[in-house]
Amino acid sequence: MIKINISEYSISADGHAGYAEYGKDIVCSAVTGLLYTMAECIRQENDVGHLRDMEITLEPGHAVITAVPVREYGERLSAMFYTVKTGLAIVTEMYPDYVHIENF
Repeated sequence: MIKINISEYSISADGHAGYAEYGKDIVCSAVTGLLYTMAECIRQENDVGHLRDMEITLEPGHAVITAVPVREYGERLSAMFYTVKTGLAIVTEMYPDYVHIENF
């Protein structure tokens, strides 16, 4: 099972879905795709100076994405996180035996 923790500017995920064998697990692919999209958005925001700090860790079975926005970009960053959080909530709703959100 993938366990996800979410806060305003942070997402962490640990575990493996176990829906199917490695390379064929659509649940894992869905979560991974959302997390990699969020990580790239954070990198781009950092590149243009919209962040004060960030952390991105993407490893098999473990991911952490955290960002601290410059104040005037907080709303923009919040919208990005909200979009990915919504996607993760949809995956969780569709596959509750394989993904769990600890807090939303």
